[in-house]
Amino acid sequence: MTPLFFSRPPAPEGDLSGAPATPRRPLARRNRALSSARVLAASVLWLGACAEEIGTTVGVRGDCALVAVNSDYQSTSIALLNSDGTLCLEPLLHSGSARAGLVTALSGDVVLPGEPGGAIRVIDRYPNAVLTTLDADGRVLGQLSVATGFPSNPQDVLEVEGELWITRAASNPNPGREPYDGGGDILRVRDRGLVGRVPFEGTGDGVDPMPGALVRVGDRIAVGLSQLRRDFTAGGPGRIGFARLDGTPDGVLPLPAGFANCGGLERVGQTLVSVCTGVFADGDRVPTSGLVVLDPAARKVTAAYPAAGLGGALSFGVTALGVGEVVALLFGDLGSKAPDRIVRVDLATGRVTPTGISGGAFELGEPVLAPDGAHVRLLVPDGERANPRLRRFATLEAASELTPTNSSPAFGLPPRHLALRGLP
Repeated sequence: MTPLFFSRPPAPEGDLSGAPATPRRPLARRNRALSSARVLAASVLWLGACAEEIGTTVGVRGDCALVAVNSDYQSTSIALLNSDGTLCLEPLLHSGSARAGLVTALSGDVVLPGEPGGAIRVIDRYPNAVLTTLDADGRVLGQLSVATGFPSNPQDVLEVEGELWITRAASNPNPGREPYDGGGDILRVRDRGLVGRVPFEGTGDGVDPMPGALVRVGDRIAVGLSQLRRDFTAGGPGRIGFARLDGTPDGVLPLPAGFANCGGLERVGQTLVSVCTGVFADGDRVPTSGLVVLDPAARKVTAAYPAAGLGGALSFGVTALGVGEVVALLFGDLGSKAPDRIVRVDLATGRVTPTGISGGAFELGEPVLAPDGAHVRLLVPDGERANPRLRRFATLEAASELTPTNSSPAFGLPPRHLALRGLP
């Protein structure tokens, strides 16, 4: 096992554990200049921390069941929200934080895991490649670098049999200098040390595997493989990778021809839904975007719905709506000013039901269904520049919209990502 390097003894509460929970977000990518000073040199760095008081804007202390990422893509603030979308407190952590246990401050490229546990995990993707873990009071339990010498662009994290499995989209152009530094893989961490990786292969022609979302299906782990060139100018055919719980690869399932950038993955009942966003460099993503429904036990595709029949190219994930239906975000277009739209999709037929909920192109975030007492509310981040807000709906119809809330009163940052957090 690769040893760890500590600058102080870890706090006993610094163990990361959690149970699978909810919707997943995104394999969004942003091309930025590398900042090597911000990439941690150590293979892994985990720092424990004691509790300390932090300045927060406190709202209504309800169940604090949601984690929100607010960001203008330069700076980021993490907040807790109640199930009804009202503010619990902000910030738990922000880009200007300089607190005990914090080695690398948050960048502007931050997302949440698809299946968070009791501890709150924040994935700082590019170029930092750092996983930060906090408790519900904002104490930093630890930071974990998954860079292994290069900006590895982590995408998702999942608890697997006492380990943390972390997908890394970037492949290392010069591997072999540090243990487990290949990238394009699932990095495995146990007892605060690197213990292995599950590598994946690209499809040739310079296409890297670019693993994205992780989902456990029985005794296997499924991962969406985006299959893109490193400069994101082209994509290969979509695939789903599988791994056994002992960390050995267990093959890949090719998706139907024409679907590309399929890093999103969601469990819906006994099926998996692969979300193919399409290749952004193509301009028109509709020909390579869509949803693919899978039977993970039989390792076969049961249905495929191209974006042309859904009404537009998809974003990076979907939200399960009971068995056999999902809520999907269709991205708009900056050139034509076509709006983002939220629709319902029947997975058995491909039938699309509009909700009437829309926003500016590339301004809406993935919707979340949040249980609120006897009700379930639809919460939609809206990053509109002139009026950023968290939009709330009593039903899956635009006419049911409630008064929006502000998830970042302390910093005024637009909401980008939401996730239900598990209970400790």
